[in-house]
Amino acid sequence: MYSLETTLLKAAVRKSPDLLSELLADDFIEYSSAGVIFNKENVFQVKIIPELH
Repeated sequence: MYSLETTLLKAAVRKSPDLLSELLADDFIEYSSAGVIFNKENVFQVKIIPELH
C-alpha cells in the first residue's frame, strides 16, 4: 500500500493519464492546497495536474 501511495507522488506518474488510471480507485478524491477538489473523472481534464511539494 505504501509503495502505491508513494508512486502517486512521482511527477511522471501524475502526468500520465494511463498510469494514474491504473492507480486511482474509481471513488478517488483529492483536495489541493488551493481547495480544488479532484476526482478520478476530472483529474484527467485539467491541463496541469498539481504536483505535491
